Amino acid sequence: MKFFFRISILMLFIISCSSDDSTIDDVVIIEEEPVENILFLRTARLNGEIIQSYGYDSQTRVIRINGSLALNSVRVEIEYDANKATYNYYSAIGAVIKKEIYYNEQNNTFRVEDAIPGADGFYSYGIFNKNLNSCDLQSFSFFYANDEPFYEVSFSYLDDSCSNEANYTYPFAPFLDFPVRIITVNDDKNRSNKAAIGNIYKNVNLHNVLSSMTYNINNELRREVSYTSTFEYNEQEYPINETRTFLDGNVSIYTYEYY
Repeated sequence: MKFFFRISILMLFIISCSSDDSTIDDVVIIEEEPVENILFLRTARLNGEIIQSYGYDSQTRVIRINGSLALNSVRVEIEYDANKATYNYYSAIGAVIKKEIYYNEQNNTFRVEDAIPGADGFYSYGIFNKNLNSCDLQSFSFFYANDEPFYEVSFSYLDDSCSNEANYTYPFAPFLDFPVRIITVNDDKNRSNKAAIGNIYKNVNLHNVLSSMTYNINNELRREVSYTSTFEYNEQEYPINETRTFLDGNVSIYTYEYY
């Protein structure tokens, strides 16, 4: 069975790798005052090195992300039209290697399609279901293009900051390193990339993660990806420094800069 595990979705922006400082030079700089006290993330650094930089258009929509991203891409450019947003992933040689198409909400659901340029149609798609509470996202499911189920995630919310327990189910026996349950505890402050989060995750990911505990099929805690974080905030209650301590002992220091 050919397998492509699509757990890492663009809008979650899991920061893990480093990239060159030159990536900041070709982002669009916002010259207007922040809207409704929202700050716009400019760069994220890991242990002092820039790993992601963000650019926005005159409507304050994110249009470019530079850095180390999914599928070894180094840049994502976003195009908007009336009913969808298309995320184009670029390789280091400037070729588009993947597209993600996010369609606008219809009847409390969103559809996302994954496509490879030059191929006929898409190779997988996801259906995201909203609920009526403030945390928005109830569940999502991914399928292959032939409608064969891939995996499903459902959320149970724990507080007003959208702390949650996410439960993953698969139509096959998952490998040991696949997540089956993730328990996330959030703070009540602003997430660093709040202005760049798409509509699907607009509320569920508004805050910073204080702890994330991932369990496998044997209900064993995966210590290499489970962590706790402490934050320093600015006056607008956005993080400027994060110390992320993994349960296996590794420590990562993140810093965030805003326009």
